[in-house]
Amino acid sequence: MRTAPLPWQLLAASLLIQACAAALPAQQLPRRLPIPTSAKYMASVDVADITPALHLSLFGHGPESRIATGVRLRLRCEIFVIAAEGSAVALVPCDLNSPSRALQRAVSDRLEKIGVPIGPEALFIMATHTHAGPAHYHDARRYSGTLSSSAPGYDQQVVDFLADRIAGKIAAAYGSLEPVCLSWRSQRLTGLTFNRSYVPFLANKDIDAVTRAREAEKTVQNWLAPHNEASNDPGRSAPALRGPEEAVDPLLSLLRISRRRKDDSCEPAPIGVFAVYGMHPTGVPNTNDLYHGDIFGFAVRAAEGRLSTYGDRPDGNTWASESAPPVDERKHVIVGLANGIEGDVSPKLALQSFASARNHGLLLGHAIEKLALVESATANVDASAVTIGPMVSQGRLDVASWDLRFPNADVGDGRRLCEFAELGVAAGGGARDGPTRLRVLPEANEGYRLKAPYGCHGRKLPLRTGAHDDYGFPDVAPIGLIRVADGVIATAPGEMTTVVGQRIRAAISRTLGTSEQPPSVAMVGLTNQYMQYFTTENEYPYQYYEGASNLYGALTAKFLEHSFIQLAATLQPPSSTRRIRLVPFHPKPSPCVDRWPADTEPSDAALLSEPKAKAIEADETDGLVLMLDALPLTFTSDRDHFSIQVLERVKGRDVVVDDDRGSSIEVRELGDKWRIRWLPDIQPDDARCGKSYKLAIRGRLELTTQPIKLSCKPR
Repeated sequence: MRTAPLPWQLLAASLLIQACAAALPAQQLPRRLPIPTSAKYMASVDVADITPALHLSLFGHGPESRIATGVRLRLRCEIFVIAAEGSAVALVPCDLNSPSRALQRAVSDRLEKIGVPIGPEALFIMATHTHAGPAHYHDARRYSGTLSSSAPGYDQQVVDFLADRIAGKIAAAYGSLEPVCLSWRSQRLTGLTFNRSYVPFLANKDIDAVTRAREAEKTVQNWLAPHNEASNDPGRSAPALRGPEEAVDPLLSLLRISRRRKDDSCEPAPIGVFAVYGMHPTGVPNTNDLYHGDIFGFAVRAAEGRLSTYGDRPDGNTWASESAPPVDERKHVIVGLANGIEGDVSPKLALQSFASARNHGLLLGHAIEKLALVESATANVDASAVTIGPMVSQGRLDVASWDLRFPNADVGDGRRLCEFAELGVAAGGGARDGPTRLRVLPEANEGYRLKAPYGCHGRKLPLRTGAHDDYGFPDVAPIGLIRVADGVIATAPGEMTTVVGQRIRAAISRTLGTSEQPPSVAMVGLTNQYMQYFTTENEYPYQYYEGASNLYGALTAKFLEHSFIQLAATLQPPSSTRRIRLVPFHPKPSPCVDRWPADTEPSDAALLSEPKAKAIEADETDGLVLMLDALPLTFTSDRDHFSIQVLERVKGRDVVVDDDRGSSIEVRELGDKWRIRWLPDIQPDDARCGKSYKLAIRGRLELTTQPIKLSCKPR
């Protein structure tokens, strides 16, 4: 067995390759970096800032989407690179609405050119599904066409920007691999979500019989009446019952990564946490015009804020917020949150708003923090039993990937998917918690169906008619399995409804495990390509938003489950081969546009010697505000040269107590002015009230305001 390279050797090789790659002719690729061959795990974590320039369209609400005029939560990708036994994998949750094959292959191409041995079969870019990320990077034409966003089009500059940022950080992480211990843990986390399409959910024959009986007792059958063929399902106005809150997949799973000491013991505090939870992170309304990580963006920052101070005190506990080390002096724990089984699952909110998104994110982030730190397998977290796998320093790392071709695919029982993709009119009307203006049309409301089945797509009313253009929707998309430690990550290229995801999880567990000890399976959707929704054969005919967004017909979920079983079988002994079938990829997106703004130098008027700022008074939020003259639209995409900080004078020096990597700074373009606001989460008796702070810009601009007192006036 070859000796695994040391971390410094990997880093040196990585830096050398990156420095030389640009000067090499295209046909002279650098030598690939070595892969650790030991069975002991090595890993590294990092964060890539992917906040783009302004004036791109947001993506996720179709034509309701706004043009980006600022930033509330900077967009980012968390990088988790794990290696062992001659294999390496990159898990990359990103603040994007949905993945695209064009982006995944662009990142893979860059890694190949600099010699990082993580090919497209081992690269998993996972979108969080924020509806406040950029458009313009999808290769499928319908995702950049007329109804895709308020400013349609595919922009190669957007793809290049995202790919450069992500690939650069994956390369840096690979070059910084270090010995680690891994541990899977999970718990049921309830109360944050509900099933937004409960009527189709109840149509499944294998759901919990207790749930069906309970809802029958509550006269739920009154709103399961047959559809009115020319109007909406009456179920849309049903009273809120507890049943929809239970009709979700409540599993919060996480892979905890800790450093391994020279004596092979594991450090108690993590350096990274890869978490999976199923929820549409739609806390922010569709009127939003800021780049925003939404609920998941708040959640990872909340978890990181607490975990990054864990273990710094002599007693090993967490610092209180008022006595925590300054931001620039803390050790940083990286938390990534991938979206799980969320196709019909929405956040349980009274109202969509920035405040609701923040509060919901804090609840989810604190749950991640508690689960990451709990040590006892018999412990309860928020009255929920916790499952904790052992901390292991060595074990399996199996990666299997398979590019599936969907049109006319055999689902495993002789039946086939539709020959072409079709989106239903009800999809154009949006989901119940995100309706669009098209809902003025009866046909665009959930539950509208044709009076009789028509062809393969049944009673779906197509959103567009006429000839089907080449690659209007994706026709090939990958599924993947990563077996690491005592758990499995399964990735699907779209949004799985609750029953679909749970069926696939059960099928993978049966294939890979034994009846006594099936492996824990974390189901991740929205990975490497976007095929929209996967609904069951029983849910599809109802033509709610999810069924109308199921591209290849009622049997799509059956095909997906059958394919996962086949893929899982390749990881089982005596089979030692991986099913890696990559289909050639040559996209021809259309229309192509040039939306990325040109870079400009900051105007002289912005270079104020003493820029004036003030405390926020005529607002519902306490904080500070700074107005500046016009800045370049690329300000937001260049954090290496533009950063915003909050400073406090402590013992004769300015200490950074917050910055724009967190959740409290907003930047907005207002005509020919820019507004920067610091909006800290002020709690009762907050220690910051009455203290003075400065706002500062660092980089191509060097501006620092005078101290301003945070008043925290009663509202």
